[in-house]
Amino acid sequence: SPCCGWSDPYRDTIVVLPTPPPAITIQTATGSGETCEGSPVVFVAQLQNFAPNPSITWLVNGTPAGTGVSFILSNPQPGDQVQAIAQGNTPCSRRQPIPSNTITLTVHDRPQIQPLATGGCFTISGNLIPGELITLSATVTGGQPPYRYYWDLGDGRGAVGNPATVMYPSAGTYRVRLVVEDDNGCTSSNTVPVSYTHL
Repeated sequence: SPCCGWSDPYRDTIVVLPTPPPAITIQTATGSGETCEGSPVVFVAQLQNFAPNPSITWLVNGTPAGTGVSFILSNPQPGDQVQAIAQGNTPCSRRQPIPSNTITLTVHDRPQIQPLATGGCFTISGNLIPGELITLSATVTGGQPPYRYYWDLGDGRGAVGNPATVMYPSAGTYRVRLVVEDDNGCTSSNTVPVSYTHL
């Protein structure tokens, strides 16, 4: 109330809206937690409600293994657990570590092209004479059957299947390459030079 010519100052209401909490999620570049043995896995972090340039630490099985928005696990092992920890760099963030989700990797064995006692990893049956049919075949174990067989005949042509029957029209040395893919999409390959001669 007025007193001695003085009245209450102007009053207003200040509404403080809550700040959405920061969060971090991670995923692989392929979107899958499955990979083939020996294949690097790329992880990417997605940040929500962080100020610019937070620090990100990647953990593999609880051990720090990298920093930054992305991370490459070069030699994944079955059951590896990957997580990221983000930490804001501003006073308002209180610099509290924010953990991401955890991805547990499934690592598939690759199919194995079995070596032959005579050398190489696949059999060539038939006369190595231009114009005559030969048969290419291989023995594969491991991985996840069924297998798919792709033959690069070294002259711009290809064949599929095991065995595969092919013919070379002219003499020469060709580098024949076999690629085997299993049901998980994991591959193995082997290359053998094959020489054709005239009669």
